[in-house]
Amino acid sequence: MHQRSAEFREYEYKILARDGAFYLYDDDSEVDLDQIWNGVPGDLSMVVKDGVVSIRSDQEKKVRLLVEVRENEPCESYDDLLLLGDCCLDVPSGRIVISGSLDNFPDAARIPVRPALYKMRLYAGSLDTVFGGLRRSQDHLRVVLWLF
Repeated sequence: MHQRSAEFREYEYKILARDGAFYLYDDDSEVDLDQIWNGVPGDLSMVVKDGVVSIRSDQEKKVRLLVEVRENEPCESYDDLLLLGDCCLDVPSGRIVISGSLDNFPDAARIPVRPALYKMRLYAGSLDTVFGGLRRSQDHLRVVLWLF
């Protein structure tokens, strides 16, 4: 975790997305993750149902996920990233669970936040990195959350 100021926190995860999706939801919510994608067109990258945000990914692939939690809507334009969608996420427990499946729920990552309703934007992009003298791009997803 990198903390820039009291109103900005950033987290980084490598999530194994089982069955082609991973999830962000309130820790106290009772969700049926097996049913969330039923009847949803295959070209959508994100679905929101009953307080759960599910993000589609490649089958059985580790996904690099960057999560920003902010007090206010970001001023940054994120022009270098592709906007995939936006929604709201209600987090009355004050903990956002990030999970690749229900199998790892007890061990899933949890982000402490102020209990509130959050606006959320999902972006896709790549990070240019230098590895062994060679420049490489690394695909990633970025979730930006702020108080609504």
